[in-house]
Amino acid sequence: MILGENRQTSHGFEIVEFDDRYGAACSLQQSSMIGDYEDSLDRPGSSCVWLGIHEVEASILKADAEALGMKVEGEVSGWMDYPLPEQVLLAGRMHLDREQVRGLIKRLKRWLKTGSFGEP
Repeated sequence: MILGENRQTSHGFEIVEFDDRYGAACSLQQSSMIGDYEDSLDRPGSSCVWLGIHEVEASILKADAEALGMKVEGEVSGWMDYPLPEQVLLAGRMHLDREQVRGLIKRLKRWLKTGSFGEP
Protein backbone atom coordinates (compact mmCIF):
# COMPACT_ATOMS: atom_id res chain seq x y z
CA MET A 1 0.00 0.00 0.00
CA ILE A 2 1.41 3.40 -0.98
CA LEU A 3 0.90 6.22 1.48
CA GLY A 4 -0.95 9.16 -0.09
CA GLU A 5 -0.95 10.49 -3.63
CA ASN A 6 2.11 12.04 -5.27
CA ARG A 7 1.49 15.53 -6.70
CA GLN A 8 3.38 18.81 -7.15
CA THR A 9 3.37 22.03 -5.12
CA SER A 10 2.86 25.41 -6.81
CA HIS A 11 6.67 25.68 -6.92
CA GLY A 12 7.08 22.33 -8.70
CA PHE A 13 8.27 20.18 -5.78
CA GLU A 14 6.78 16.75 -5.12
CA ILE A 15 4.48 16.37 -2.13
CA VAL A 16 2.61 13.39 -0.71
CA GLU A 17 -0.27 14.35 1.58
CA PHE A 18 -1.92 11.86 3.95
CA ASP A 19 -3.79 11.68 7.26
CA ASP A 20 -2.31 9.99 10.31
CA ARG A 21 -4.25 7.52 12.48
CA TYR A 22 -5.89 10.41 14.37
CA GLY A 23 -6.93 12.21 11.18
CA ALA A 24 -4.25 14.91 11.37
CA ALA A 25 -3.18 16.19 7.93
CA CYS A 26 0.47 15.25 7.25
CA SER A 27 2.86 15.45 4.33
CA LEU A 28 6.18 14.36 2.91
CA GLN A 29 7.56 17.09 0.62
CA GLN A 30 10.74 17.75 -1.34
CA SER A 31 12.66 20.76 0.00
CA SER A 32 14.02 23.53 -2.20
CA MET A 33 17.29 23.31 -0.28
CA ILE A 34 20.32 22.23 -2.31
CA GLY A 35 22.73 20.23 -0.17
CA ASP A 36 26.34 19.09 -0.25
CA TYR A 37 25.53 15.74 -1.81
CA GLU A 38 27.09 15.24 -5.24
CA ASP A 39 23.90 13.82 -6.71
CA SER A 40 21.83 16.81 -5.55
CA LEU A 41 23.99 19.79 -6.53
CA ASP A 42 22.02 20.45 -9.69
CA ARG A 43 18.68 18.98 -8.59
CA PRO A 44 16.72 21.13 -6.10
CA GLY A 45 14.38 18.94 -4.10
CA SER A 46 16.73 15.96 -3.85
CA SER A 47 18.87 16.79 -0.80
CA CYS A 48 16.26 17.35 1.96
CA VAL A 49 12.60 16.62 2.65
CA TRP A 50 9.94 18.04 4.94
CA LEU A 51 8.00 15.43 6.97
CA GLY A 52 5.31 15.88 9.59
CA ILE A 53 1.91 17.30 10.36
CA HIS A 54 0.68 20.47 8.67
CA GLU A 55 -0.74 22.31 11.66
CA VAL A 56 0.22 21.97 15.30
CA GLU A 57 -2.76 22.33 17.61
CA ALA A 58 -2.27 24.10 20.94
CA SER A 59 -4.20 22.47 23.79
CA ILE A 60 -4.41 22.95 27.54
CA LEU A 61 -5.85 20.81 30.32
CA LYS A 62 -9.21 22.25 31.30
CA ALA A 63 -8.20 22.39 34.98
CA ASP A 64 -5.13 24.46 34.08
CA ALA A 65 -7.16 26.70 31.78
CA GLU A 66 -9.63 27.36 34.59
CA ALA A 67 -6.76 28.19 36.98
CA LEU A 68 -5.50 30.73 34.41
CA GLY A 69 -8.90 32.38 34.29
CA MET A 70 -9.99 30.95 30.93
CA LYS A 71 -13.65 30.11 30.38
CA VAL A 72 -14.17 26.35 30.54
CA GLU A 73 -17.38 24.78 29.27
CA GLY A 74 -18.68 21.45 30.48
CA GLU A 75 -16.83 19.15 32.84
CA VAL A 76 -13.46 20.44 34.10
CA SER A 77 -11.45 17.46 32.89
CA GLY A 78 -9.66 16.61 29.69
CA TRP A 79 -8.19 18.91 27.08
CA MET A 80 -9.47 21.99 25.27
CA ASP A 81 -8.16 24.27 22.52
CA TYR A 82 -5.72 26.93 23.63
CA PRO A 83 -6.27 30.06 21.53
CA LEU A 84 -3.12 31.64 20.14
CA PRO A 85 -2.74 35.08 18.56
CA GLU A 86 -2.62 35.11 14.74
CA GLN A 87 0.98 36.35 14.97
CA VAL A 88 2.10 33.05 16.55
CA LEU A 89 3.28 30.21 14.28
CA LEU A 90 3.68 26.66 15.52
CA ALA A 91 5.79 24.53 13.16
CA GLY A 92 5.32 20.78 13.12
CA ARG A 93 7.30 19.43 10.19
CA MET A 94 10.81 17.95 10.33
CA HIS A 95 13.44 19.03 7.79
CA LEU A 96 15.52 15.88 7.13
CA ASP A 97 18.63 15.50 4.99
CA ARG A 98 19.51 12.33 3.08
CA GLU A 99 21.55 10.76 5.92
CA GLN A 100 18.75 11.32 8.41
CA VAL A 101 16.24 9.77 6.00
CA ARG A 102 18.51 6.73 5.59
CA GLY A 103 18.62 6.36 9.39
CA LEU A 104 14.84 6.80 9.66
CA ILE A 105 14.25 4.16 6.98
CA LYS A 106 16.57 1.70 8.81
CA ARG A 107 14.69 2.22 12.07
CA LEU A 108 11.29 1.92 10.38
CA LYS A 109 12.30 -1.27 8.53
CA ARG A 110 13.55 -2.74 11.81
CA TRP A 111 10.27 -1.80 13.51
CA LEU A 112 8.20 -3.35 10.69
CA LYS A 113 10.15 -6.60 11.01
CA THR A 114 10.50 -6.84 14.81
CA GLY A 115 8.19 -4.29 16.46
CA SER A 116 11.27 -2.59 17.94
CA PHE A 117 13.48 0.31 16.78
CA GLY A 118 16.58 -1.16 18.48
CA GLU A 119 19.08 -3.74 17.34
CA PRO A 120 17.75 -7.33 17.48
